[in-house]
Amino acid sequence: VVGQADRIVLPGVGAFAACMNGLSAIDGLIAAMEQRVRGEGAPFLGICVGMQLLADAGEEHGRHEGLGWIGGTVRAFDPAPGLRIPHMGWNDVVPAFAHPVIAAGEAYAWRISLSACRDLLGADYARLSFFEEGTGPAGETGEIRAEPERLGDAVLARKDVATSYHLACTHDDALQGVSHVVRGQDLYEVTHLHRLIQAVMDWPVPVYRHHRLLADETGERLAKRRGSMTLQAMRNAGFTAEDAIARMGL
Repeated sequence: VVGQADRIVLPGVGAFAACMNGLSAIDGLIAAMEQRVRGEGAPFLGICVGMQLLADAGEEHGRHEGLGWIGGTVRAFDPAPGLRIPHMGWNDVVPAFAHPVIAAGEAYAWRISLSACRDLLGADYARLSFFEEGTGPAGETGEIRAEPERLGDAVLARKDVATSYHLACTHDDALQGVSHVVRGQDLYEVTHLHRLIQAVMDWPVPVYRHHRLLADETGERLAKRRGSMTLQAMRNAGFTAEDAIARMGL
């Protein structure tokens, strides 16, 4: 299949060595990638550690050999003043004052108050907007007026989860100086809330590009949580590459 692919995407989930071991465990896979991409010029996209594997080696949890398509070694950042370092993981939300519910150890949730945000931002609240380079689910594009009311007083943190996607990603985008956010249309609606958080925290606003999602023949998005058929399952069921592409409406 790889040797006949029109284009190849190498996603990355896990550590450098584990991903290389996964590729090596499939007989002939690396050779097929080499021939199709480097030998025949097929378009190739490496995502996350999938891009790191293109280097000669990686130093995550020791030194490990990579594919060697790009000269160099993937190393950890050496923190230095003024250096923006990409962040992955969880941040903690620390209460600024005591509350009897928290002190008692009871379950609680921190929510953003739209009413308080309106009071804080004044007339600027109604002028909140973001620029969409892609398209929303209904074809929305260009300058979009933000409507935080779509999500209401959303949860930003809970006792059992120190922060939320909404707070973590807007914070990290600002911390890392992210200029463009590319993500699926399933996250289009939350952008309205994210724009409000950015305004309240006085954080910069990136440009957004939402893309359509891969879906099955019923129109439902492919997702592990739904038990969607994987590429391996399609192969085992005798699907050709053309069958898989047609099934996903590409």
